[in-house]
Amino acid sequence: YPGIYHMIDIPEEAWDLLPDVPEGQDSVNLDAATEQRLAEAGYIIGALQRVIFYEPGVKETNWSVTPPIWDYKGRLRRWVYLHYFKDGQPTVNWLDPTFAGMRLVMGDALHSLLDLGSGGLRLDANGFLGVEKGLDQGPGWSEGHPLSQAANQLIGSMVRKVGGFTFQELNLAIDDIKHTSAVGPDLSYDFVTRPAYQFALATADTEFLRLTLREAMRIGVDQASLVHAMQNHDELTYELVHWTGPHRDDHYELGGGETTGGELADYVRETMRLKLAGEAAPYNALFVQNGIACTTASVITASLGITDLETITEADVRRIMNAHLLLCMYNAWQPGVFALSGWDLMGALPLERSKVRGLIGTGDTRWIERGAYDLMGRAPDAKKSASGMPVATTLYGTIPEQMENPNSFVSRLTEVLRLRKRSGIATATLLDVPDVPWKSMLVMINRLESGLVQITALNFGPEKITGRVQSEHGVVHLVAERIAVPVPVRTREGSLRTSAWSDDLEADLPVLVTSWLPGRDLREPDTDGAFALGVATATLHDHAARWTLPPGTDLPDVDDPIGEMVDVLLADRTITTADQRTVFAAVRDRVVSSIATLRDDPAIAVTPIHADLHGGNVKWFRRRIAVFDFDDSCMGTPVHDLAISLYYLRDDDPVEDALLAGYASVRPLPAFAPEHLEAIVAARNLVLAGDVLTMTTAEIRAMAPSYLARSAERLRAYLATGRYRHDVV
Repeated sequence: YPGIYHMIDIPEEAWDLLPDVPEGQDSVNLDAATEQRLAEAGYIIGALQRVIFYEPGVKETNWSVTPPIWDYKGRLRRWVYLHYFKDGQPTVNWLDPTFAGMRLVMGDALHSLLDLGSGGLRLDANGFLGVEKGLDQGPGWSEGHPLSQAANQLIGSMVRKVGGFTFQELNLAIDDIKHTSAVGPDLSYDFVTRPAYQFALATADTEFLRLTLREAMRIGVDQASLVHAMQNHDELTYELVHWTGPHRDDHYELGGGETTGGELADYVRETMRLKLAGEAAPYNALFVQNGIACTTASVITASLGITDLETITEADVRRIMNAHLLLCMYNAWQPGVFALSGWDLMGALPLERSKVRGLIGTGDTRWIERGAYDLMGRAPDAKKSASGMPVATTLYGTIPEQMENPNSFVSRLTEVLRLRKRSGIATATLLDVPDVPWKSMLVMINRLESGLVQITALNFGPEKITGRVQSEHGVVHLVAERIAVPVPVRTREGSLRTSAWSDDLEADLPVLVTSWLPGRDLREPDTDGAFALGVATATLHDHAARWTLPPGTDLPDVDDPIGEMVDVLLADRTITTADQRTVFAAVRDRVVSSIATLRDDPAIAVTPIHADLHGGNVKWFRRRIAVFDFDDSCMGTPVHDLAISLYYLRDDDPVEDALLAGYASVRPLPAFAPEHLEAIVAARNLVLAGDVLTMTTAEIRAMAPSYLARSAERLRAYLATGRYRHDVV
């Protein structure tokens, strides 16, 4: 098949460079010395960035050679060919001038989609489609090559063109997964956290998992673009390419100390080998240097300290099932696709090596994890599948049997998936993976498409735990049943804050970017909108009562802006009159007295408040409130927030009543005297009047005299009547 594969026809005069191929074999792997000689002679690229499936004496390089073969024209040839994986899997040559390989792949994709009816296609090892000779005798560029990205874009675009989708099974650095998925496949297999969550189970410690999730967030990988899978046909991989490759010399915090990516990977691999294979779990098997051949159930048995599968009791099965469901919850209760296998559904255990001796003889121990299973119980006495695979021992029973038992794995998994579907978490966005008080605890904070914030809290340890978790996002992570808030967006470096230079101010300004909220500004709410605003206000206060500021942070006091703006009003001699300043000072004194009274009341707590809740700072979407603009947040009493909202609703009694009723539907109204509430309503006018004086735009300056005159009259009426109103002439 000319042009399809990366195969080099070695001329007969150079056959002395090639090893002999034993009788009966199709090829033999080149050793490193032969690889080097052929590269120096200019026949092959030579060594690549790594040797996948490396095994001394079996696969020491990525190149193999055939024995002498008569081609169809009667010419004797010997071929050296590139294969990243097994010797029967030659690499497609994406740069052959015939484009035969590309045509073959495209045709195969279209056949699967249009003729066989597939909806999606897996792109396996699609990060290895481009290869280029290295410089200065270094290894060839074989991973994350731009040609791979170009080829992926062609394949992904073709599949999308005919209505399908693709997902890549690509075990490369997180950076490469992000770059490859940007233009090609629609989804990526979760090689990002798969070894990390299994490590968490084996050690009852989620620190490495939390580090991995944060690293993916820092790089910009969207968890919703990943396929979070349980057991598949491959080994439990612990290559940890991200940590051993481009980030091997980067420094990370783990276990209270600093370590490099390479040291971190060595520690994780060694720990997993000790806990999940060898004497701890002789039923699992190392698979070359890539990982451990095992099933999900046997990862769990090893983590639980079970060394002999024949000794598993009914009580053990319940423990195994609980841990299995924990891993399902981790994968299903986060953004992205959730996938699991028949081996998971039945709780399959590894096969005894003797049953697949012929298959694992060349070192591919993964066959022990691929036992046959009978999901529906159609052949209960079968010992082998139709293809000859021995039937695996299973712990949970067939699907019909499990559906009859509400405590079975499948029945309980159904509840996990029902909650996943009801919440819409599949299309959510991971916001934060906060620090936790227990090493076995994992907390993931996600923003749902609806605007709600969802929290997944899991315990990877055997002991029951309770703990308080403080998210870096703080109050803006709050979303209760009927409220949404904008969520800070991290920079490419993973920070929630950055700065931007202002030419006008000649200074760096702090910048926080948040997600967009759908809907229209509430502006002037009707009774329904006011009720919803009351609910939102109470929900914020309910959260604030249980929330503490992160260490090293603080908020200003609510009376700070009042004092500042009154000072501005009293200092002005260009617009305000002496009579107006007298009114402003009298209102200030009354406001200060009321604030002091509220602060001294032990029944009214001082907590973080929004301090600017009005129709211009909330959105109304599908009869639901979304709150934004937390710039004025400060420390104050709940009465302050209510008073500010009432200022904008004043003179419409039914709407005011609706606001208070909405608040009371969530939590009791604070116990305040009416005169103190009215004082803070009036204080809002003081603050706005001061704002007008500080603004420099021509339009605002032009209307300042009339605005201040109206404010003085309204405040004068408030001093006389005890109630602030806008309709004072």
